[in-house]
Amino acid sequence: FEKAGISTIVTACAECYRTFKVDYPKLFEDFNQKFAVKHIIEYIYEMWKKGKIEFVGKNESEERITFTYHDPCRLSRFLPEDNDITDNTREIFKEFKKLGYIFNEMEHNKSNSLCCGVNSWMNCNEKSKALRYKRMLEAKSAGSIMLTSCPKCKIHLSCLQDDYEDISSIEISDFSEFLVNHIKVIDSNKNSDVKK
Repeated sequence: FEKAGISTIVTACAECYRTFKVDYPKLFEDFNQKFAVKHIIEYIYEMWKKGKIEFVGKNESEERITFTYHDPCRLSRFLPEDNDITDNTREIFKEFKKLGYIFNEMEHNKSNSLCCGVNSWMNCNEKSKALRYKRMLEAKSAGSIMLTSCPKCKIHLSCLQDDYEDISSIEISDFSEFLVNHIKVIDSNKNSDVKK
C-alpha cells in the first residue's frame, strides 16, 4: 500500500475490514498512522453526511418492498465496542423509507446477530445448515430482501436456499450491490448532479 501511495483502504468485505482494522495494527506498529481503513458502509455514510451523495431511486411498484439486514460477525461483535458501523447502517436504511422501502430488523441483530453458520473454517454440515436455516427464517419473517456486508455470509446463506424451498424466495444481496442503484453523486464543482 505504501509503495502505491495509498493512504485510505476501503473494502466491502467484513473479514478484510476487521483484519486491516484490528489485526494489522498488532503486526505493523505504525499501520494506523499510515493508513485509514474504512468499510464501504463507513465510506458511503461519510459521503452522505458531507452532502456528496444522496439516496435516490424510488420504489415505483405498487408492492411494498421490505428488507432486512444480516450483521456479519466481523462487523458487529468482533469489532471494538466504539465502532459505529451497525448504527450507521441503520441510519442509512432510514433514508430508504422516503424511497418506498421498509426496513425491518430481524430478532437477532447488531452485536446479538446470529452467525451465518460457516465461520472458523467450519464444514458445511447439518449443524451449520441448522444455524443458517434459523437465520433465514428470521429473514423471511422480516422482509423479502436480506442484505449483508459479508461475501462469505452471502455465499453460504444463498447456498442453503437450494436445500429448502420455504426460504428460496428471499432475495439475498450485498449492501453495496443494493445501494449502487440508489446513489446519486453530487458534483459540487459543476453545480449539477451527476448520477453514478
